[in-house]
Amino acid sequence: MSKTGKRGLTLVEVLVSLVILSVGAVTILQAMVRISHAQALAAYQSTAYLFALSKLGDVEVAFREGKEVEERDTGTFRMGEHAFQWELVARPLVEEPLVSAVSLAVRWRAGARTFQRRFETQLRMPAPGNS
Repeated sequence: MSKTGKRGLTLVEVLVSLVILSVGAVTILQAMVRISHAQALAAYQSTAYLFALSKLGDVEVAFREGKEVEERDTGTFRMGEHAFQWELVARPLVEEPLVSAVSLAVRWRAGARTFQRRFETQLRMPAPGNS
């Protein structure tokens, strides 16, 4: 029999094709897992940011109303099954007693890693007699 009349693939060609397809499929799956982790981290960071925005807004309102703000405050909140811890520190600046430096740290765990985002601002208390 002559080889010129045969058509088809050899076993080696089929195996090489399967290896190439397998490597491509594994690469795509790894990329999908990385994207999933990145999306989860973005959701946690967004939650931390929105909480910080709300909490710092509450502190600013208290400052504007001349209310006493605790120097250190801590707490927790949940988003679904994930727990977040927060710590607020407000200290008057030595050089400007009517201005306080406010720092809010938000921490959470994702898997074996712990993440933290810190938000800082300075708030000025209204001068006595001003509203």
